[in-house]
Amino acid sequence: TAKAIAKQVGIIWGDNERGGAIEGPATQDDYEEFNKERGLSEDHPTNDDGDRYLDPRLAPAIVVPGWEIDSQYSDYWELDDDGQKVYKVSPEKWDDILGHTQIVFARTSPQQKLIIVENCQLRGEIVAVTGDGVNDAPALKKADIG
Repeated sequence: TAKAIAKQVGIIWGDNERGGAIEGPATQDDYEEFNKERGLSEDHPTNDDGDRYLDPRLAPAIVVPGWEIDSQYSDYWELDDDGQKVYKVSPEKWDDILGHTQIVFARTSPQQKLIIVENCQLRGEIVAVTGDGVNDAPALKKADIG
């Protein structure tokens, strides 16, 4: 999976205090599983083994499959210059995704790559893109480094 590969090459890494870079939790799902396996919750923040609860919403890593940023699945829209609804991923969703310090986008289309670049730049980020095909050209051209 994208998450496993990203961990192996150091794009995302697990919690050193909770299992280490490869085995430790990194994403919200990982922390939810970690807490559940050890009987940890907000109401029971420690266990007999000394493990501590960590709010999964504070996980540093996120893996975003392309379909999660596909506007055809969004219920958020804005009006274009002609007054037509244009469906987009909401700014709040982008804030959540790009608020993580470790981000992996997986199985994205060329259009989604361009949208990722644009949203990163809207946050003032300097964006570098690599690509190996003509389909990557729009994102490569839009990026600060490509």
